[in-house]
Amino acid sequence: MKKLNDEEIQKMLEQRLSIPKDDLTEDSKDNMAAYRFLFENLEKEPSEGLPYDFSKNVTRKVQAAVIRRQERKWSIYITLIIIAAFAGISGFMALFNYKATSQLVTVIGQYKWVILFILVSILVIQYADQYLVKKKGAV
Repeated sequence: MKKLNDEEIQKMLEQRLSIPKDDLTEDSKDNMAAYRFLFENLEKEPSEGLPYDFSKNVTRKVQAAVIRRQERKWSIYITLIIIAAFAGISGFMALFNYKATSQLVTVIGQYKWVILFILVSILVIQYADQYLVKKKGAV
């Protein structure tokens, strides 16, 4: 039993060579059948041609995906910068004025639910902007 890799199977099908099925493993037989099906279907011309704006649509979708990825990166960067700035300011306050730092922690503790509500609201607004409003503009 001979196990063929993908490149060997592709070469055999391109050159129209055949190997006795007894010499192949079950996995190789399955791969050979799948590649044969693929090659036969790729040789056929599609019944309908591609639309004229096909390349424009593909380009637009790829660019939209790249822009979404960049927006997500910037959102993460900005969030990390804000957290780092808050931590840095708190650290400096703790070094130079311990009383003010303890008062800040007390105020944050008292208004934690309001602060959490504001943060969640900002995230929901960002989500609604990105996925609901921008999708309507693309349609």
